[in-house]
Amino acid sequence: MLITGALKQEKKIEDMVTVVENMYAGISPLSVKGVFRFAIDTALKDFSASNWKDFSKEPPEKREKFFGTICDHAIPRLVKLGFPKVQAGMLKTKLVEMNTKYVKG
Repeated sequence: MLITGALKQEKKIEDMVTVVENMYAGISPLSVKGVFRFAIDTALKDFSASNWKDFSKEPPEKREKFFGTICDHAIPRLVKLGFPKVQAGMLKTKLVEMNTKYVKG
């Protein structure tokens, strides 16, 4: 079960990287992945959680809020790395849309 959860988390991070790459290919995928990992760690602290899997059994509203917090931490860092600031709002929209399949499924 732990391995399955870790694989799902890695898949989700890969999907997040793909969303960024599809909008702007000027940042290395490894850097984008690092930004999301940092944002996840920060969001976990914000929610006083020790592990991403802690959210798997939470209601969809709490998981969506957690993901929104990840985006709120990641997007400014991506902008600092070169992601166009004018596209930041659209990036959050696309990331939230991508997250919907994980929340519902």
